[in-house]
Amino acid sequence: MQYAAFVFRAPGGDYAVTFPDVPGAVAQESTLDEALQTASRVLGWHADQAAQDGEPFPKARPLDEILADPVVREDLAADPATIAYVPLIRDLGTARRVNISLDGGLLEALDDEARRRGVTRSALIATALQREIAADPDPGAAAGRRARRRALRELDRAQAARTPDEQDAPGRAPPRRVRRLVRERSHE
Repeated sequence: MQYAAFVFRAPGGDYAVTFPDVPGAVAQESTLDEALQTASRVLGWHADQAAQDGEPFPKARPLDEILADPVVREDLAADPATIAYVPLIRDLGTARRVNISLDGGLLEALDDEARRRGVTRSALIATALQREIAADPDPGAAAGRRARRRALRELDRAQAARTPDEQDAPGRAPPRRVRRLVRERSHE
Protein backbone atom coordinates (compact mmCIF):
# COMPACT_ATOMS: atom_id res chain seq x y z
CA MET A 1 0.00 0.00 0.00
CA GLN A 2 1.29 3.44 -0.90
CA TYR A 3 0.55 6.61 1.06
CA ALA A 4 0.50 10.09 -0.42
CA ALA A 5 3.15 12.27 1.16
CA PHE A 6 4.04 15.94 0.94
CA VAL A 7 7.67 16.86 0.39
CA PHE A 8 8.82 20.26 1.63
CA ARG A 9 12.18 21.96 1.62
CA ALA A 10 12.81 22.57 5.32
CA PRO A 11 14.70 25.55 6.71
CA GLY A 12 18.39 24.76 6.41
CA GLY A 13 17.94 22.93 3.11
CA ASP A 14 16.83 19.50 4.32
CA TYR A 15 13.87 17.70 2.77
CA ALA A 16 10.91 17.05 5.05
CA VAL A 17 8.22 14.47 4.27
CA THR A 18 4.82 14.47 5.96
CA PHE A 19 1.75 12.28 5.58
CA PRO A 20 -1.70 13.88 5.54
CA ASP A 21 -3.26 10.52 6.49
CA VAL A 22 -0.84 9.85 9.37
CA PRO A 23 -0.49 12.96 11.56
CA GLY A 24 2.82 13.05 13.39
CA ALA A 25 4.67 10.87 10.87
CA VAL A 26 7.51 13.08 9.64
CA ALA A 27 10.88 12.31 8.05
CA GLN A 28 13.66 14.79 7.44
CA GLU A 29 16.97 14.13 5.68
CA SER A 30 19.58 16.06 3.72
CA THR A 31 18.76 14.45 0.36
CA LEU A 32 15.43 13.69 -1.27
CA ASP A 33 16.24 9.98 -1.69
CA GLU A 34 17.18 9.63 1.97
CA ALA A 35 14.06 11.52 3.05
CA LEU A 36 11.78 9.22 1.05
CA GLN A 37 13.54 6.09 2.34
CA THR A 38 13.31 7.32 5.92
CA ALA A 39 9.67 8.26 5.34
CA SER A 40 8.91 4.62 4.47
CA ARG A 41 10.54 3.45 7.72
CA VAL A 42 8.70 6.14 9.72
CA LEU A 43 5.41 5.09 8.17
CA GLY A 44 6.10 1.45 9.08
CA TRP A 45 7.05 2.42 12.63
CA HIS A 46 3.79 4.34 13.09
CA ALA A 47 1.82 1.34 11.77
CA ASP A 48 3.65 -0.96 14.19
CA GLN A 49 2.98 1.40 17.11
CA ALA A 50 -0.73 1.57 16.28
CA ALA A 51 -0.86 -2.24 16.18
CA GLN A 52 0.96 -2.51 19.54
CA ASP A 53 -1.47 0.00 21.07
CA GLY A 54 -4.45 -1.89 19.63
CA GLU A 55 -5.47 1.13 17.56
CA PRO A 56 -6.46 1.09 13.88
CA PHE A 57 -3.93 2.52 11.45
CA PRO A 58 -5.33 5.12 9.03
CA LYS A 59 -6.05 3.83 5.55
CA ALA A 60 -4.43 5.61 2.62
CA ARG A 61 -6.95 7.95 0.99
CA PRO A 62 -7.02 8.67 -2.74
CA LEU A 63 -5.12 11.82 -3.66
CA ASP A 64 -8.31 13.56 -4.87
CA GLU A 65 -9.87 13.05 -1.44
CA ILE A 66 -6.77 14.33 0.35
CA LEU A 67 -6.63 17.46 -1.81
CA ALA A 68 -10.35 18.10 -1.27
CA ASP A 69 -9.80 18.23 2.50
CA PRO A 70 -10.14 21.92 3.51
CA VAL A 71 -7.41 21.65 6.18
CA VAL A 72 -4.96 20.16 3.66
CA ARG A 73 -5.85 22.80 1.07
CA GLU A 74 -5.24 25.56 3.62
CA ASP A 75 -1.91 24.05 4.67
CA LEU A 76 -0.76 23.69 1.06
CA ALA A 77 -1.81 27.24 0.21
CA ALA A 78 0.39 28.48 3.05
CA ASP A 79 3.32 26.19 2.25
CA PRO A 80 3.22 24.48 -1.20
CA ALA A 81 4.67 20.99 -1.37
CA THR A 82 5.44 18.28 -3.86
CA ILE A 83 3.48 15.05 -3.79
CA ALA A 84 5.24 11.70 -3.59
CA TYR A 85 4.01 8.19 -2.87
CA VAL A 86 5.67 6.26 -0.06
CA PRO A 87 5.17 2.52 0.45
CA LEU A 88 4.08 1.12 3.79
CA ILE A 89 6.42 -1.78 4.53
CA ARG A 90 5.94 -3.22 8.01
CA ASP A 91 8.47 -5.43 9.75
CA LEU A 92 6.18 -7.97 11.40
CA GLY A 93 9.11 -9.88 12.84
CA THR A 94 7.90 -13.21 11.49
CA ALA A 95 9.13 -14.99 8.41
CA ARG A 96 6.64 -17.01 6.36
CA ARG A 97 7.50 -19.86 4.07
CA VAL A 98 6.21 -19.26 0.54
CA ASN A 99 6.44 -21.23 -2.66
CA ILE A 100 7.57 -19.17 -5.65
CA SER A 101 8.53 -20.10 -9.19
CA LEU A 102 11.62 -18.64 -10.87
CA ASP A 103 13.42 -19.32 -14.11
CA GLY A 104 16.33 -21.74 -13.53
CA GLY A 105 18.89 -19.20 -14.72
CA LEU A 106 17.51 -16.52 -12.41
CA LEU A 107 17.56 -18.97 -9.49
CA GLU A 108 21.24 -19.79 -10.20
CA ALA A 109 22.10 -16.08 -10.34
CA LEU A 110 20.16 -15.52 -7.10
CA ASP A 111 22.04 -18.31 -5.33
CA ASP A 112 25.42 -17.11 -6.65
CA GLU A 113 24.74 -13.56 -5.48
CA ALA A 114 23.48 -14.72 -2.08
CA ARG A 115 26.68 -16.76 -1.58
CA ARG A 116 28.82 -13.82 -2.71
CA ARG A 117 27.12 -11.55 -0.15
CA GLY A 118 27.12 -14.17 2.57
CA VAL A 119 23.35 -14.11 3.03
CA THR A 120 20.54 -16.57 2.52
CA ARG A 121 18.42 -16.74 -0.61
CA SER A 122 15.44 -15.52 1.42
CA ALA A 123 17.36 -12.55 2.83
CA LEU A 124 18.47 -11.48 -0.65
CA ILE A 125 14.94 -11.77 -2.04
CA ALA A 126 13.53 -9.77 0.90
CA THR A 127 16.14 -7.02 0.46
CA ALA A 128 15.56 -6.85 -3.29
CA LEU A 129 11.79 -6.65 -2.82
CA GLN A 130 12.06 -3.88 -0.23
CA ARG A 131 14.24 -1.85 -2.59
CA GLU A 132 11.99 -2.50 -5.58
CA ILE A 133 8.84 -1.53 -3.72
CA ALA A 134 10.43 1.61 -2.30
CA ALA A 135 11.97 2.58 -5.67
CA ASP A 136 8.60 3.16 -7.36
CA PRO A 137 6.92 6.04 -5.51
CA ASP A 138 4.19 6.38 -8.16
CA PRO A 139 2.85 3.06 -9.42
CA GLY A 140 1.74 4.84 -12.61
CA ALA A 141 -1.97 4.17 -12.53
CA ALA A 142 -3.74 6.50 -14.95
CA ALA A 143 -6.03 7.87 -12.25
CA GLY A 144 -3.04 8.49 -9.99
CA ARG A 145 -1.16 10.33 -12.73
CA ARG A 146 -4.19 12.53 -13.49
CA ALA A 147 -4.65 13.34 -9.80
CA ARG A 148 -0.95 14.10 -9.44
CA ARG A 149 -0.96 16.45 -12.46
CA ARG A 150 -4.04 18.19 -11.10
CA ALA A 151 -2.39 18.54 -7.70
CA LEU A 152 0.79 19.95 -9.22
CA ARG A 153 -1.22 22.53 -11.18
CA GLU A 154 -2.97 23.58 -7.96
CA LEU A 155 0.36 23.85 -6.15
CA ASP A 156 1.74 25.98 -9.01
CA ARG A 157 -1.26 28.31 -8.65
CA ALA A 158 -0.73 28.50 -4.89
CA GLN A 159 2.97 29.27 -5.39
CA ALA A 160 2.18 31.95 -7.99
CA ALA A 161 -0.21 33.60 -5.52
CA ARG A 162 2.55 34.00 -2.93
CA THR A 163 4.53 37.23 -2.79
CA PRO A 164 8.08 37.22 -4.20
CA ASP A 165 9.45 37.48 -0.64
CA GLU A 166 7.55 34.34 0.36
CA GLN A 167 8.65 32.48 -2.76
CA ASP A 168 12.34 33.22 -2.25
CA ALA A 169 12.49 32.70 1.53
CA PRO A 170 15.89 31.35 2.67
CA GLY A 171 16.00 27.57 2.93
CA ARG A 172 13.16 26.96 0.48
CA ALA A 173 13.63 25.54 -2.97
CA PRO A 174 11.08 26.47 -5.59
CA PRO A 175 8.44 23.72 -5.83
CA ARG A 176 9.28 23.12 -9.50
CA ARG A 177 12.86 22.22 -8.57
CA VAL A 178 11.69 19.79 -5.89
CA ARG A 179 9.17 18.25 -8.33
CA ARG A 180 11.94 17.79 -10.88
CA LEU A 181 14.04 15.96 -8.28
CA VAL A 182 11.11 13.69 -7.43
CA ARG A 183 10.56 12.94 -11.12
CA GLU A 184 14.26 12.23 -11.64
CA ARG A 185 14.19 9.81 -8.71
CA SER A 186 11.14 8.01 -10.08
CA HIS A 187 12.86 7.43 -13.44
CA GLU A 188 16.09 5.93 -12.02
